[in-house]
Amino acid sequence: MDTKEIKRAINDGKVVYGTSVTSISAYLPQVLKSAGLDFVFIDTEHVPRDRETLSNLCYAYRGVGLAPLVRIG
Repeated sequence: MDTKEIKRAINDGKVVYGTSVTSISAYLPQVLKSAGLDFVFIDTEHVPRDRETLSNLCYAYRGVGLAPLVRIG
């Protein structure tokens, strides 16, 4: 799902599943997608990330079809 699909699903009363991510492992996006999740929450307020790392994380999760939701510190 992308962020628009997440928003649409919530507005339609559907359930979406996600988790908070702190790891930058290259294997995690595919593992979480295969677990049936719809989105990941990346917290940069409490777990600081530089812009390059954050960008790479977002691309990796989008690449497997998980919407990355980012909290800006």
